[in-house]
Amino acid sequence: IGIHQLRRADEMHRKRAQWAGLYSDLLAGVEELILPTQQPDRIHSWHLYVIRLRLDRLKINRAEVIDALKQAGITTSVHWMPLHEHPYYREKYGYKPEDFPVAARLYPELITLPLYPDMTEAEVAYVCDTLKNIIAANRRVERCIRSSAAK
Repeated sequence: IGIHQLRRADEMHRKRAQWAGLYSDLLAGVEELILPTQQPDRIHSWHLYVIRLRLDRLKINRAEVIDALKQAGITTSVHWMPLHEHPYYREKYGYKPEDFPVAARLYPELITLPLYPDMTEAEVAYVCDTLKNIIAANRRVERCIRSSAAK
């Protein structure tokens, strides 16, 4: 399988990069998301398109976002569980989430959106529109408190 895919590797990478760029364009400006970036002196594989949720700006957690996407027919996944949270490392070394606070804080924010060469522009747009609708429906609204002097 790999030998046959090697012949298409450049084309598959080009398509992944195209869809990653479209994701970035369509999700730009959504303040509740942190999008992946590409370093100018690197070639990104775009094997995955991982977003971070700004959970402090949402009324729902990652599992609820993933479930809402699933209900809309969009399969997502979660990658990069911190090593210290894997059962082997917890059991062998006794690691706890607080031993690596940055990894423990970031992990619940991560979602991998679908990204594969055979996607279509309409599919990427559907994922983005659905995600934006979920976020809009679950955005935390900051209440403005007027001072008595402003009344």
